[in-house]
Amino acid sequence: MKEHFFINRYLKYIKKKLNEFSETLKYIKIKNNLSQICLVVPPFSEDYLKSFNFYNDIKIFNSFLNEFSKVNKVTFIDLSNIFEDNQEYFADTEHLNLNGKEIFSKITYKRCFKN
Repeated sequence: MKEHFFINRYLKYIKKKLNEFSETLKYIKIKNNLSQICLVVPPFSEDYLKSFNFYNDIKIFNSFLNEFSKVNKVTFIDLSNIFEDNQEYFADTEHLNLNGKEIFSKITYKRCFKN
């Protein structure tokens, strides 16, 4: 019984936060006269994914973000695996190095603003 109570409470909390985020996105678009907002998932290093062992959770979360983006008319760009076979673009397990940042920035710009 307690588990059910906590799950329902957690789901209500998540729903509330998602509604707040949706309203924030609308406000940002209107306030800044933006025609487009991009929600970008950055690249993850192989070591980062291994250290947390949650690759499947990331795929589920990205799928959720994709649906959320459609509902809120936001461009969703999943770049989580663009450097999957090129670990040399990472400075450490969590951060891109200068070359990685440059490539990531160019791809993000192209996919977000050149459509």
